[in-house]
Amino acid sequence: MISYLSEILVFRMIFERMRRGQQQEQDWFVLLGTLGRLDSDGEILLTILNRYPGYDESTTRENIRKLTAYVIQADETLVLVNRFTALQKKQKRTI
Repeated sequence: MISYLSEILVFRMIFERMRRGQQQEQDWFVLLGTLGRLDSDGEILLTILNRYPGYDESTTRENIRKLTAYVIQADETLVLVNRFTALQKKQKRTI
């Protein structure tokens, strides 16, 4: 997975920073955002991250849980907004 993602410059830069122990907060979000939809339990991300300095499994699992809950809530909110917008458009057409 790392070699495949490393073909893309952004991921190559992220993995290089992680290798040096200089990861940035947004690196975490990029990786989780990319892999989160493919890996609902976070095992792929955990497998990747455990290769790098500073990895803490319990902290990583907790962060995955929090962000996953946030993403689910955001998805649900987006669905509601889309339904509301569609309803408003329908009402405008009938007026």
